[in-house]
Amino acid sequence: MKIIEWNINQRANHSKEDKIPEFVAEEINELSADIVIITEFYKVSQWKNFVISLASYNTFVTDNPKNEVLIAIKKKYLIESVYWWTSSYNKCMPDYLEVNIKHNENIISVIGARILVDYYNYNNKKEVTKEMKNRYVQNSNILERIKKLQEKGNLILGAGDFNTGRRNNPNENWSSDVLKSELLSLDIALHTPKGNSHQLYKGDGYAGCPDHLFASSALSVETVPYYWNFVECDKNIYSEGKYTKDISAPYPDHGILIAEIKKIN
Repeated sequence: MKIIEWNINQRANHSKEDKIPEFVAEEINELSADIVIITEFYKVSQWKNFVISLASYNTFVTDNPKNEVLIAIKKKYLIESVYWWTSSYNKCMPDYLEVNIKHNENIISVIGARILVDYYNYNNKKEVTKEMKNRYVQNSNILERIKKLQEKGNLILGAGDFNTGRRNNPNENWSSDVLKSELLSLDIALHTPKGNSHQLYKGDGYAGCPDHLFASSALSVETVPYYWNFVECDKNIYSEGKYTKDISAPYPDHGILIAEIKKIN
């Protein structure tokens, strides 16, 4: 079972271009994953055409006023149920979409999520602490939902943009290490590919690494380095390839997370 996750940088479509670049659907279809999770999706005027272009998938989208999560599942899988909530930074409710599928004798809860962020002064310790604590609580709400799914006996498989900052982020309130620890408490492993998924131009020390996959320990997972080949689709936008500094909406500015679920132990 192959899964991909991609933040496509619609950011509530904060741009003058009312579109989703054509190469986004083309890249998804070419990768031909069983499960596709898209964060920072936005319902532009022609967004249903994008869904139609993913003809081999059953597609599900949240219904939020700003950014959405989209999950596409190959039609060979039986859909058991779909669940989502209205996201709100002030209420510490992140972008969240869940599609429960039947796989052999198991129900797998496929989760797509994005931890929301607010504007804050990086040099103001009080503001940084407040922001990171908000992100931690957002994740706690995801974990509470996961607990309910586990009580039903569901296996957990999900991915998204958790805004954990750079790979070596040392923040004690929110980082990939904090996320990993919180998931382990539920017997869920965090899988982070090699490389960086955001702002590569900052170099290995400070480039962002917010995109992660998580899975029940019963699922054997294999990842590959974040995939950036899509930058070859538009040299005008990606003038320096994956190291382009200012990638404007609506063009993807995150690498694609690709993973293979090898087996269920």
